[in-house]
Amino acid sequence: MINHKSLKEELKDKLREILKVSYKPEETIHVEDIRYSLHEMENLINKILSTFNDIKELPENVQQLADSKLVNETNKVCEEIDAIIKNYINKVDDIFISSKVREEFIKQLESIRKFSEDKEKEFDMLRRSLREEMRNFSGRKGENLKKLERYAKELKNNFEELEEKSYELITALERKKALMVSPEILDVVRSLELGGEVWAHEIIEKISGLRNVAGEPYTEEVSMTAPLLTGEETTRLTMDQLLVRYPPFEPIQIESDGIIGRFIWFLESTNMVFIPPKNIQSKVNEYVKIDETSGKLISVKPLDVLKDVQGGEILIILRAGSRKVFIKYGSRDLYNYVQKYGASMKYSIENIQNKYEIRVQKEKRTEKAYSVSNLGYTWYCILGLGMSTDPFDFDCPFVGMCPVGRKSQDKCNKWSWSRRLFPKVYVVPERELALASAADLKYGQPLLFITPFAVSGVRMHELYRRAQWYMPSVAPEGPVVEIDFKKSLKKDLPKTNAIGFEIPLSLVKGIIESLLDEKIRDKQSVIVMHNNYKSSYVGLDKLLLSKFFVYKMTKEGHDTFYFLQMKDDKIMESFENFKEKLQKGYNRDEIVNFAIEIFGHTISHLFHSFISNSLEIEPENLLYVYSIDKKRDALLVSVAENSAWGSLDIAKHAQMKFGSIDRMLEEFVNSITISLEKHEKDIQSYMVKMNNIVTDPTVTKIANELKDRYMSLVSKGLILDTATFLNHIVISGQDIDIAKKLQFDNEREVRERLTDAILASGISTCVDGCSACVMLDHGCTAPLLQNILLSRNLAVWILKVLTGKVSIKGRGNVLGSAIFYQAKESFFAFSPYLDEEGVKVLTDLAQKDVKIILVTHKKFAEEFGEQLKKQGIEVYFTKAPRHDKFYVIDGRVRVGTTQNLSKLSSINEFSLKQLSTFEAESSIRQELEGGAVERY
Repeated sequence: MINHKSLKEELKDKLREILKVSYKPEETIHVEDIRYSLHEMENLINKILSTFNDIKELPENVQQLADSKLVNETNKVCEEIDAIIKNYINKVDDIFISSKVREEFIKQLESIRKFSEDKEKEFDMLRRSLREEMRNFSGRKGENLKKLERYAKELKNNFEELEEKSYELITALERKKALMVSPEILDVVRSLELGGEVWAHEIIEKISGLRNVAGEPYTEEVSMTAPLLTGEETTRLTMDQLLVRYPPFEPIQIESDGIIGRFIWFLESTNMVFIPPKNIQSKVNEYVKIDETSGKLISVKPLDVLKDVQGGEILIILRAGSRKVFIKYGSRDLYNYVQKYGASMKYSIENIQNKYEIRVQKEKRTEKAYSVSNLGYTWYCILGLGMSTDPFDFDCPFVGMCPVGRKSQDKCNKWSWSRRLFPKVYVVPERELALASAADLKYGQPLLFITPFAVSGVRMHELYRRAQWYMPSVAPEGPVVEIDFKKSLKKDLPKTNAIGFEIPLSLVKGIIESLLDEKIRDKQSVIVMHNNYKSSYVGLDKLLLSKFFVYKMTKEGHDTFYFLQMKDDKIMESFENFKEKLQKGYNRDEIVNFAIEIFGHTISHLFHSFISNSLEIEPENLLYVYSIDKKRDALLVSVAENSAWGSLDIAKHAQMKFGSIDRMLEEFVNSITISLEKHEKDIQSYMVKMNNIVTDPTVTKIANELKDRYMSLVSKGLILDTATFLNHIVISGQDIDIAKKLQFDNEREVRERLTDAILASGISTCVDGCSACVMLDHGCTAPLLQNILLSRNLAVWILKVLTGKVSIKGRGNVLGSAIFYQAKESFFAFSPYLDEEGVKVLTDLAQKDVKIILVTHKKFAEEFGEQLKKQGIEVYFTKAPRHDKFYVIDGRVRVGTTQNLSKLSSINEFSLKQLSTFEAESSIRQELEGGAVERY
């Protein structure tokens, strides 16, 4: 009979040799550690080179203020360093095999370190000198000088970080004995050698490379085949990484054979068609694999537009509401160059660039040429109707297809005079947090009516149905276009954790209905103009109505072109019709629901940012979710881990940071209200400063025209954010009207100065939300509609009302009822007057087993006392006349108000206050036991 060893003993025997040649963990460095460090250094060099390109795009007179010798020589050395780093990334193994290579590598690192140290000091000195120089300039030159100073600061910081990375790598190589053995495998072997227990799955994971994702912050990975990304044939990325770094429809900004942006991947779409070559659609299907059952994206192979596509060009036409949008990828000229030069193309770029710059100067009469080998830049239609990555498309290539182009004589004057970076593409997520699947849902103590919760073991889904981007335009953010996927992509988090809070939906609805009530005066106001202009404040209700109007006019954001191209008189005609219908009751419920969605969406953003900052968790490792549960009468706001199996344990983290989720909620409300109020003051200070800085008379003239046009809309009740307003000015042709009125040679003089003019006009740069307060750069479920679907003013005001920081006026049968019906356990009412409406409120609560005590005038106790007593309500009457009113709900919330439990249709003031159990009991006891009342 054969004597078999146990698996554990056999593994120990077979793997013990590894331990004999291994070093202590603190003496080891793994090959991947070095490769990772080199990639970090490569990224820093790319940032530095990109900044040098930005400097070269500044006007010549501003560039002269920089040390041109320093800039040019540093740029040249950085390009050499970039080549050195890339070389070592591809042969990291040689550093371990050859001591000679290793010694040379350390010498190179030391040179990079010393160079970076010197440049950090030099660019810091340049930055300081530029700050002094800035005092002597204002206007457009002053703004460009600020950019140059910022670029110098970025260079200083990047060189400082590069010096640190070089030093850390040198130290590691000199002090540690390098091993190519995986440290994870060594951990398993050491555990076996020391007699410890090791899970079978650990051995399988470490040796095979297959791993359990329970401890990972992400789950599903996508295989991406493209040698340009890592130097390997295939790399694996999480769904999040892929869709953020390399989204579909956006040229990948990585160089391959001297050309940037030649790789793109697409998804089949329902509102987009490819124009011949006909084989593009089949290549899309072939290169992108999606699991038909689960919706999981399995693999992506980007198209090389200069290699995989005959002629080197791809044209797509997409339907954007009522318009067609044309997008061209690639370049026939570059394709021909690639065919001509082949493998030596990379070394021919400089010659091609020189010829290209001559053509640009001739065709566009500008010094700005950008790189001929960068397909990540686009020419574009200023109306947002098309763009082309072909560097040689000096004139619009869509003239024959576009209705605007067909009206032009040969060349369309709507085509841009310079190129711009291809817009960022956002793949839009839809999220669902299935609280019904939660293994453990824990509630904390409410903050008035807001109740915090923590949940573990909950399932979350993300569904991706579409992609969005801003079309390039004169304004920083052009019209929005959207592509609808034929097959939705899906990501599952089977068992994650979340923290959040819920707010009674009926209470939020009552607050919003009170805000929109036209009979109620003294509404919360919003600043739209930061100067002495008389109409600088508008009501928050007017702002909400404007948002809803724009939302409806743009077909919920899906067709911005139709609205933006309308003339002001047509817009106002539609707006007046909209308001008339609203007064008759049309759309009333719809606008209330719209406002509730805005509020939920905005506080979700704010809570996401608060948790990320407070718990020091990267934003991409968190997902916000808000939902409306009408059955439970709850608006739920939560932040979940972007983790498959709850590896971050966010609830425990919050408990350790704040002490309790109750305290977390308090700190969130306090910090958010304070920071948003400060943000408003900062905006005012900035706008006043900009008014004083801008001295260019041309900019001032344009600014006055913009201000007059904007305030004309505001005076009629329509408030637009600055991005929408600027797009409207250009797409409706008002820039041409302004140019004619000011007797400029052409509208280009206006368009070039629009951004500066909007700052000089005094129009608030953050009417109701911006990236510095409530907007998110990544992770938003409506990334390009945040200007419509978020409201800084609404969020902070409702939070203040809910937490008792401000009072609110409302009707008793709307806001009053919404507050009173929050009672779940007890309701104390001190109401001198009472009528049938008030009796109904008390009866409704009593039938829900709420313990009720009523104090009223003797007259009403006698009239309704017997009826109320039959419902189990304790009734008291005052011995002397009193006119104050207040209510205590569930022994913890005091409602101060002018509202009796009578005439509930009247308008009264309400305020909320948190009470401790002792304070609530004392308050009630004082009323009942002081001898001033008698029980009926």
